[in-house]
Amino acid sequence: MCGCIWSAGILILALMASKTTAQKAQLPIQALWKAYNAETSDRLKFIDSFLVFLMLSGIVQFVYCILVTNYPFNAFLAGCVSCLSDAAECSRMD
Repeated sequence: MCGCIWSAGILILALMASKTTAQKAQLPIQALWKAYNAETSDRLKFIDSFLVFLMLSGIVQFVYCILVTNYPFNAFLAGCVSCLSDAAECSRMD
């Protein structure tokens, strides 16, 4: 009986410790997000959102090529090169 209570107490302490660790991990991310929203100009936020769109577009193309088909391989290459070149151009605009 005592062993069961002891292990339950250890489990509760472990859950509490993991919760505080997760909260500690979120604090720097939240601080970074708040500082980004407060100090970044709208023009730069627009460029950043376009870069995120380009990244997601490239990931979708790559996953489609892997999972479905890469039959028109030149179209896949053109799409990936287009995403990369647009991202390179936008990073020069920063």
